[in-house]
Amino acid sequence: MATRSARTADKSTNDKHARILKALLQKPGNKFCVDCRKKVKSIDLDSWTAEQVENMIKWGNEKANKYWEARLPESSIPNENTSGIDPWIRSKYEWKQFASKGPIPDPADLGPVDDAMLADLVRCV
Repeated sequence: MATRSARTADKSTNDKHARILKALLQKPGNKFCVDCRKKVKSIDLDSWTAEQVENMIKWGNEKANKYWEARLPESSIPNENTSGIDPWIRSKYEWKQFASKGPIPDPADLGPVDDAMLADLVRCV
Protein backbone atom coordinates (compact mmCIF):
# COMPACT_ATOMS: atom_id res chain seq x y z
CA MET A 1 0.00 0.00 0.00
CA ALA A 2 1.34 3.45 -0.89
CA THR A 3 2.04 5.92 1.84
CA ARG A 4 0.08 9.14 2.03
CA SER A 5 3.09 11.16 0.87
CA ALA A 6 3.56 8.79 -2.10
CA ARG A 7 -0.11 9.11 -3.06
CA THR A 8 0.13 12.90 -2.75
CA ALA A 9 3.28 12.95 -4.88
CA ASP A 10 1.59 10.71 -7.49
CA LYS A 11 -1.46 12.98 -7.57
CA SER A 12 0.77 16.02 -7.90
CA THR A 13 2.70 14.42 -10.77
CA ASN A 14 -0.53 13.31 -12.47
CA ASP A 15 -1.94 16.82 -12.12
CA LYS A 16 1.19 18.31 -13.70
CA HIS A 17 1.08 15.77 -16.52
CA ALA A 18 -2.60 16.56 -17.11
CA ARG A 19 -1.81 20.28 -17.24
CA ILE A 20 0.92 19.69 -19.85
CA LEU A 21 -1.34 17.40 -21.89
CA LYS A 22 -4.18 19.93 -21.80
CA ALA A 23 -1.77 22.56 -23.12
CA LEU A 24 -0.77 20.16 -25.91
CA LEU A 25 -4.46 19.73 -26.79
CA GLN A 26 -4.62 23.44 -27.55
CA LYS A 27 -2.24 22.95 -30.47
CA PRO A 28 -4.25 22.56 -33.69
CA GLY A 29 -2.68 19.23 -34.69
CA ASN A 30 -3.58 17.62 -31.38
CA LYS A 31 -7.28 18.49 -31.16
CA PHE A 32 -8.26 15.26 -32.93
CA CYS A 33 -7.28 11.65 -32.31
CA VAL A 34 -4.24 10.72 -34.36
CA ASP A 35 -5.93 7.47 -35.45
CA CYS A 36 -9.70 7.86 -35.77
CA ARG A 37 -9.75 11.65 -36.29
CA LYS A 38 -12.44 12.10 -33.62
CA LYS A 39 -12.24 15.13 -31.35
CA VAL A 40 -10.21 14.38 -28.23
CA LYS A 41 -12.54 14.80 -25.28
CA SER A 42 -10.37 13.67 -22.40
CA ILE A 43 -6.73 13.05 -21.61
CA ASP A 44 -7.13 12.45 -17.92
CA LEU A 45 -9.06 9.18 -17.76
CA ASP A 46 -5.73 7.39 -17.33
CA SER A 47 -2.51 8.24 -15.55
CA TRP A 48 0.26 9.08 -17.99
CA THR A 49 3.90 8.21 -17.35
CA ALA A 50 6.57 10.86 -17.73
CA GLU A 51 7.86 8.97 -20.78
CA GLN A 52 4.42 9.04 -22.46
CA VAL A 53 4.04 12.76 -21.81
CA GLU A 54 7.57 13.38 -23.10
CA ASN A 55 6.73 11.51 -26.32
CA MET A 56 3.59 13.59 -26.77
CA ILE A 57 5.61 16.78 -26.33
CA LYS A 58 8.32 15.64 -28.75
CA TRP A 59 6.02 14.11 -31.35
CA GLY A 60 2.49 15.49 -31.26
CA ASN A 61 0.01 14.18 -33.80
CA GLU A 62 1.29 16.06 -36.84
CA LYS A 63 4.89 14.87 -36.57
CA ALA A 64 3.78 11.34 -35.65
CA ASN A 65 1.66 11.14 -38.76
CA LYS A 66 4.51 12.46 -40.94
CA TYR A 67 6.20 9.17 -40.12
CA TRP A 68 3.38 6.67 -39.44
CA GLU A 69 1.16 7.81 -42.34
CA ALA A 70 3.79 8.84 -44.89
CA ARG A 71 2.53 6.26 -47.42
CA LEU A 72 -1.15 6.31 -46.46
CA PRO A 73 -3.45 6.67 -49.46
CA GLU A 74 -5.90 9.56 -49.05
CA SER A 75 -8.77 7.12 -49.50
CA SER A 76 -7.59 5.08 -46.49
CA ILE A 77 -7.66 7.85 -43.89
CA PRO A 78 -10.15 6.80 -41.19
CA ASN A 79 -12.75 9.17 -39.84
CA GLU A 80 -15.34 9.26 -37.07
CA ASN A 81 -17.57 6.90 -39.08
CA THR A 82 -14.87 4.26 -39.57
CA SER A 83 -15.83 1.03 -37.88
CA GLY A 84 -13.34 -1.59 -36.85
CA ILE A 85 -10.54 0.86 -36.07
CA ASP A 86 -8.49 -1.84 -34.28
CA PRO A 87 -7.30 -3.60 -37.47
CA TRP A 88 -6.39 -0.23 -38.97
CA ILE A 89 -4.33 0.68 -35.89
CA ARG A 90 -2.51 -2.67 -36.09
CA SER A 91 -1.76 -2.03 -39.76
CA LYS A 92 -0.43 1.39 -38.89
CA TYR A 93 1.74 0.63 -35.85
CA GLU A 94 2.48 -3.10 -35.72
CA TRP A 95 2.91 -3.78 -39.42
CA LYS A 96 4.06 -0.24 -40.33
CA GLN A 97 2.00 -0.54 -43.49
CA PHE A 98 1.91 3.23 -44.08
CA ALA A 99 5.12 4.31 -42.34
CA SER A 100 8.11 5.91 -44.00
CA LYS A 101 10.78 3.46 -45.04
CA GLY A 102 13.70 3.16 -42.65
CA PRO A 103 14.01 3.61 -38.90
CA ILE A 104 11.76 5.80 -36.80
CA PRO A 105 13.26 9.29 -37.06
CA ASP A 106 14.15 11.65 -34.26
CA PRO A 107 11.03 13.82 -33.87
CA ALA A 108 13.25 16.93 -33.83
CA ASP A 109 14.08 16.13 -37.48
CA LEU A 110 10.39 16.46 -38.37
CA GLY A 111 9.78 19.83 -36.76
CA PRO A 112 10.44 21.93 -33.68
CA VAL A 113 10.10 20.52 -30.18
CA ASP A 114 8.53 22.64 -27.44
CA ASP A 115 11.53 22.95 -25.13
CA ALA A 116 9.55 24.92 -22.54
CA MET A 117 7.09 22.05 -22.14
CA LEU A 118 9.94 19.54 -21.89
CA ALA A 119 11.52 21.66 -19.16
CA ASP A 120 8.16 21.79 -17.38
CA LEU A 121 7.97 18.00 -17.55
CA VAL A 122 11.47 17.62 -16.12
CA ARG A 123 10.39 19.74 -13.15
CA CYS A 124 7.52 17.26 -12.59
CA VAL A 125 9.75 14.22 -12.28
